[in-house]
Amino acid sequence: MIMSRLIHPIAATDTHDARRRRLLNILILGVAGVTMIGMLGVAVVGWLGPPTVRVRIVLLAGGLLEAGLLVIYWLNRRAGVAAAVIFVVLLVVINAFTDEPAQVADGRSLFIFAIPILVSAAVLPPWASFVTAGVCSLVIFGLAEWVTHTTPNVVAAAGFFVLAFVAWLTAANLERALDREIELSRMKSELISMASHELRTPIAAIQGYTEKARIVLTTLPGGDALAGDLQRVLYNCKRLGTLVEALLAQARLQGGMFTLDEGPVVVRELVGDLLTSVGLAAQDKGLALTVQVDDDVPAVIVADRKALLQVLVNLVDNAIKFTDHGGVTVRISRPDAGHWALAVTDTGIGIPKEARELIFEPFRTAHNVIARRHQGAGLGLSIVREFVRVMGGRIALESEEGHGSTFTVTLPLREGG
Repeated sequence: MIMSRLIHPIAATDTHDARRRRLLNILILGVAGVTMIGMLGVAVVGWLGPPTVRVRIVLLAGGLLEAGLLVIYWLNRRAGVAAAVIFVVLLVVINAFTDEPAQVADGRSLFIFAIPILVSAAVLPPWASFVTAGVCSLVIFGLAEWVTHTTPNVVAAAGFFVLAFVAWLTAANLERALDREIELSRMKSELISMASHELRTPIAAIQGYTEKARIVLTTLPGGDALAGDLQRVLYNCKRLGTLVEALLAQARLQGGMFTLDEGPVVVRELVGDLLTSVGLAAQDKGLALTVQVDDDVPAVIVADRKALLQVLVNLVDNAIKFTDHGGVTVRISRPDAGHWALAVTDTGIGIPKEARELIFEPFRTAHNVIARRHQGAGLGLSIVREFVRVMGGRIALESEEGHGSTFTVTLPLREGG
């Protein structure tokens, strides 16, 4: 979880920019880790033997490198291109001092200039690999001309540009493929959204007229049997309506069309709406549904009421669906001064370890066969995760197979008036 938050700290609107920043963060953390291990090794050697000037220089250089990487990581949160340029330049400079000048300009260390060329194609626009190849060529030419006084290695410089071409071609094709995938995903979301909107009206009409017919039949002699059939029609219309709403929510979230509508939310009223929505489902299965609100939770908070209710309903509905005995408990707490939490605990079948990431993906469930029996579409937890992400929170899962599960949503706390 900590590593994931270190790698994904930026919410960028440009998909390619976000991907490049994540890659840069991975490279920064990797270089920082290797540098730290190297410094520890040098420190141990210096501790076991007599301290030398070289050991002190290496430790000082390592410390400066770590500080520089920290600055680049911080800058990457604000200006990704600038951070990437500085990182690539840093790699070129480090390469220039990794060995004797003669070896760097035309010897065993010449190959290491491939690293900044490849890195630049990954963390900058693909054409940047050619710029980096030019800079690396200038470095080896400068060393040959002014330090070693030898003939510049033109073949090596040509090799740099060949490598830059390969890096550019690979990165450009990758970006085109990602663009096509993003476009297909957008078209899919628009299709689902359009189809769901078109289904809303006829479903509402069927429900309305069926309910009227059911009420009329209950007043006629012998109409109870037909009224029972119409009740089943209403039940399945409700299921279909729930699926349509879930598809609409998923399409809005995936398409970036969902925006928060924040305002004062009375916690007790939120609990009442939750019980109204899912209380009957728990009662039908003979399950105890308990809601606990800790005393330190503010009476009014600022949040998106509909999104909060959707999160709670989906979590509790999922818990009821996979619990046959016992009950479901909802606890609203305040883990610290700046956050509040919604925890839903059930005594159901639990979730296997290998399926705990899978269940948050759209149209996926941990228990496929059981899910079919419970008529789940596999969208509930996916929608919960996306709503929580948009609200700036996080979701955690604790589960033991055969002994139930606990989903905990932690959100930033803003008290209402």
